[in-house]
This record gives sequence, structure tokens and C-alpha cells, in this order.
Amino acid sequence: MATAAANSFNMRPVTPPHDESLLRNDVGLKNQNLNLSGVAHGVDRTSNVLTHPPYLDPTTLVSTHLQSLIYWERPARSMVALTVSLMFIYMTRQYSLLQIGAAAMTVATGLNLAYVFTSMSAQRIFSDNNEPALHPHRQRINNPDPLISKNHIHHYVDLFTEIMETVGKEVKKIVLVEDKSRSLTWFAISFVVWTFAAHISSRVLVVISLLASFTLPRFYQSNKHVVDARIAQTNSMLSGQLHNAQNLAVQSANDAYAKARTLAARTGTTGTDAKNTLNRASVVSKED
Repeated sequence: MATAAANSFNMRPVTPPHDESLLRNDVGLKNQNLNLSGVAHGVDRTSNVLTHPPYLDPTTLVSTHLQSLIYWERPARSMVALTVSLMFIYMTRQYSLLQIGAAAMTVATGLNLAYVFTSMSAQRIFSDNNEPALHPHRQRINNPDPLISKNHIHHYVDLFTEIMETVGKEVKKIVLVEDKSRSLTWFAISFVVWTFAAHISSRVLVVISLLASFTLPRFYQSNKHVVDARIAQTNSMLSGQLHNAQNLAVQSANDAYAKARTLAARTGTTGTDAKNTLNRASVVSKED
């Protein structure tokens, strides 16, 4: 049983490591940008420079991270991501962002007040030479390094810009119907979401989508053959039903057309005239 489960899990190819050629640009950039990367980003020259963000394809990087989460390639990370997301949605439902921020500030400051007071009091009590107590956070307070690195900000802004550019291009292809089947699929999805959003709150839809994202792909990957067989069987049944419905509609239309012709032929004419009309025989032919 365990072997079967492991094999079903391995049916999906493992997400490629982020330092492979899929996630880096031309290898020739390594030599010409080695010094620049080391100065701008503080990279050790002895490290593998190809694993640094400037050599990563942002869209592929984010895509591989998301796939790793939803396919539970690292169960601990996926569990943490799902739990934190659900907790954040629940907290924003019960409390406002202002309340959450104020509560976090209160707790963090309160804990540090207790820690600093206890530490400095203990230093005064146990000090032999009555030396002044040292602040336990003095190194963090006097640290000259900036809290927010401009290089990191530039990197994440570029990353966000490229991701939004990719998303925008994909949306444009869907709206302008580059691929009919794809646009039809997204039309159905957006219509369903639009319909449900009128009766269900957005938070509930987000929770449902989040749970579906973390369960359906993994379930499908583990039961791929069974699900594909069921889908093929359902498609075959639906195709047969559709074919029968089309034949029935054509037959009904033909019957209705024949009845309409009969009624129109009999209106204001004799039975013989109606019969000749249905047989496409003129009155002159009948008299002859």
C-alpha cells in the first residue's frame, strides 16, 4: 500500500531545482557579470552565482514554487502555507487590519519590555562591580545596516512587474480569443464565479478556492488513471446523449414542418387539392 502511494505520488515530474538551466539565463553572463553581481548584491564570489536571482526566470520561479506547494512536494511547507493562509482569512474576517496591526505591536512591545526589564535587572543584581546594565538589544539598535535593502526592493519590484506582465499577456490572450477552447473554458469559469459571488461571500469563495488548490491537484495526481477513465466515460456518455438529442430535434423539426405543410395545404382547399399540393402537382396536371 505504501509503495503504491509513493508510486502515485511520483507520477508527476519533480519540480526542477532553481539552479538548473530552466531557471537561469545564458551561462555566458556568469563571467561578465560576476563582479557586478557580487558588488550589487553582496554575493560571495566563491558561491554559485547562477543560483542568484538575476539569473532566474521570475515567472518560472514563482510557478515552480506554487506547484511545489499545491502538489505537496514538501508536506511541511505546504501545511504551513495552507494553515497560515486560512488563519489570515479567519482573522481578517473577525478583526480589521488595524486591530491586527495594533495587537501585534502591543504583544511584541510588551514581550520586549518584560525581556529588557528582566535582563537589565538580572545584570544589576548579579553584577559584582556594580557595572551599568547593558541593553540586551544594543547590537540590533545600533546596527548600521539598513532595515530595507534597496537591492532587494529593486529585485522584488522587478519580479512583481514581470509576473504582472505575464499575467496581463495571458489575460489578453483569453479575452481576445487566441485559443477558442481556452477562452471558452475561462468564460465558463468566470461566469460560475460571477454567479456564485452574488450569493456567497468573497471570503467563502477564497477559502473554497484555497482548499481546492491544495487538494484537487494532489488528489488527481494520486488517482490520475482512475479519474481519466471516469472523465473519458462521462465524455462518451455525454456525446451519445448529445447525438441522440440532435437526432430527436431534427426528427421533431421535420415532423413539425410536415404538419405545417399539411395544415397549410388543407386550409381553403378540397382534399384532392391538398393531396396534389403535398405531391407538388399543379391544378392543371390534376385536371389533365
